[in-house]
Amino acid sequence: MAQDPFAQEYKETIDADAVCSQCGKENPEGTLLCRYCGNNLRDQRLMRLAADTMMAGEGKSKERRTFLVGAVTVLGLLFVLWLGINISGFSARLTSVPENGGAPTVTLRPFVFWDGADAAVYAALERSLNDSFPTASQAETVRLNPAANPAPEGTFALYERLGTSMTFIGGAVVKMEGDKYFFAARLLDGSEVRGMGRKDAQAGHFRAEWTDVGIRRNDSYYAGFGALAANPDGGFAIMAGVDFNERTYQAVAYSLRAAY
Repeated sequence: MAQDPFAQEYKETIDADAVCSQCGKENPEGTLLCRYCGNNLRDQRLMRLAADTMMAGEGKSKERRTFLVGAVTVLGLLFVLWLGINISGFSARLTSVPENGGAPTVTLRPFVFWDGADAAVYAALERSLNDSFPTASQAETVRLNPAANPAPEGTFALYERLGTSMTFIGGAVVKMEGDKYFFAARLLDGSEVRGMGRKDAQAGHFRAEWTDVGIRRNDSYYAGFGALAANPDGGFAIMAGVDFNERTYQAVAYSLRAAY
């Protein structure tokens, strides 16, 4: 009889999703690694719960934005009609300030992490990262021997997770201040990431909203979001998204303190 490639330790009762988001196949309850593509279903569940928490209020925001877009369109048409009828009084009316009866909109300004009020904070983090950026050898050492219960602060090696494969993609440095954390990351492709997040006391993970993350890539700036949760197997599981594509990224951050 062929040996079961999924050993007993992967069959223990664990909190994991049954349906794999990578391949769409359903697995038996309690499966750690997807039997079809090898995706870590426990990490997937952690990231799904984190994403659910982050997006809980997004539905109402979308409805509000949809209403505002419709309202602005109608007001624009009315303004054109009014302008045609009242062209003689246009100059005087142009200086008036209309009342803002709608809900405030959120403007994404990812460039502020490089030239805003906290730019010096992030520049200092980036200098610290440059001084301790993980080598490929150091990264592999901490991945294979992750620190148990690492603190969410310090320098980290970043690995992107694709199914069962793990690829070293860069480094990051994190500084905690109360329930907030400030971070700066640099990827091997030259992309830079800066931002801040907060700890969700109820969910137990860290989260950064769209307005909290800036990405500089090929001399252009983009917004992003993310969630970070402690991984039972060591390190921190990361789920992130960016506004220049619709992909959801999965990664793991391993503390370099494990190497010393």
